[in-house]
Amino acid sequence: MDGGLTEAVSAVLIAGELRECADSHDVFDPWTGDRVGSVGVATWEHCDEACAAAQESLLHPIPIAERAAIARRVADAIREQKESLTDLLVREIGKPVAFARGEVERCERTFRLASEAGDTMDVHDSDLSYDPRGQNFKGTWQRFPLGVVLGFVPYNWPINLAAHKIAPAILAGCPVIMKLSPLAPLSTLALCRIVVEFGAPKESISALHLSNELAQRLLLDSRVRMLSFTGSPAVGWMLKEIVPKKRVILELGGNAPAIVHEDADVEWAAKQIAVSGYGYAGQVCISAQNVFVHESVYERVRERLREETEQCPTGDPKDGGVVCGPLIDDKATAKVRGAIDAAVSTGGEIIAQAKVEGHARLIPPTLIEPGSSDDDIVREEVFGPVLTLQRYSDIGSLANWLNGGKYRLQASIFTQSPAVAQGAFESLDYGGVILNDAPTIRFDSMPYGGEGESGFGREGVKFAIEEMTAPRSYVRRI
Repeated sequence: MDGGLTEAVSAVLIAGELRECADSHDVFDPWTGDRVGSVGVATWEHCDEACAAAQESLLHPIPIAERAAIARRVADAIREQKESLTDLLVREIGKPVAFARGEVERCERTFRLASEAGDTMDVHDSDLSYDPRGQNFKGTWQRFPLGVVLGFVPYNWPINLAAHKIAPAILAGCPVIMKLSPLAPLSTLALCRIVVEFGAPKESISALHLSNELAQRLLLDSRVRMLSFTGSPAVGWMLKEIVPKKRVILELGGNAPAIVHEDADVEWAAKQIAVSGYGYAGQVCISAQNVFVHESVYERVRERLREETEQCPTGDPKDGGVVCGPLIDDKATAKVRGAIDAAVSTGGEIIAQAKVEGHARLIPPTLIEPGSSDDDIVREEVFGPVLTLQRYSDIGSLANWLNGGKYRLQASIFTQSPAVAQGAFESLDYGGVILNDAPTIRFDSMPYGGEGESGFGREGVKFAIEEMTAPRSYVRRI
């Protein structure tokens, strides 16, 4: 597959085929302002056709071995297309090239994990001997696909987060309709085209750029059985509310805490936290946002984070050494600037900022001591290159306070004590706890999701397959 993926095709993907549209939506490079390409704007007729094709694909299931083979072929194709997909990510969303390449590599691994997850769909024997009647019966169970999955993917990880919906769906036997992000439709569309080109049944893959109103109408359609949504909490919870009887996975926001305990390796912690908080301009739901440091090492950590902040490579995302690039658009930039200004107006102190060249969407990595732990810059999701810094004295009290927050996706703790680490893991009511690294760490084979307003259900390839299927019992008299 070549550079034609990014041309102004003014089309949508329906049942694996590009369809021209009367209207188009242009995409612009956040750094240069240059036009990257365009996609078509879907109508309800397109949505209806995608649903009909998806329903038809359910009538022609393919063996699990072939599904696994499709996932392997897609993984191989992504590896072959790594550089072109990386370039597309850099231009479409301004993701620094090293981070963009990492996303494509993760996408390959996600499909490879799916290719190895066929046992999730195996037939399982049930031991009925506990019941006297069991001697006359044989029991087995296996999982069957729920049906059509509607996937919403955000702009910040438009390839790998799309893979976390498409790859499990292939193994589960579920057709997928992807609702493209208006800020990053080209990358997800490119992935969907690769999936079709390398063997997925055409009818099972559609990708549409459509209005919010049509997206809701599509979700309400009886042919759609499941929603897999990654995006903002406000939208995610609203969509779940309007389809209370449908299966839903929500992967939403976070304001990830990083705890630096008194026995931590301060140098290591500061470096990892800085990259986590400032990488890709903090536009990751598990970017480190709030740093809590034990009072005994607070000044040391403060100084090291100040240095890391001031030295953070910031600028053109095409530069291989850049960590912090531009925000995705002017609206996002204004929101982050507003969060910093509001924090300062309520008593917050900016400890350090990186030096940056003038660019409308470039916000310098910023380290700030908030005026209060209840300030919005602490409690809300900033989604920008901002770290707040606070001290604590008792880790149990800190854990209780953190558990009272509305966002509880992932947290991390830096400590040399196995007992402290285990205590944090058991007491923090979060979807995941990371030891001695940043909260941004995610392994795609593991369960991933949040508590509170951060989400509902779990992703991770095998876990998503389970969400997209239903177990069915088969009891036979013998």
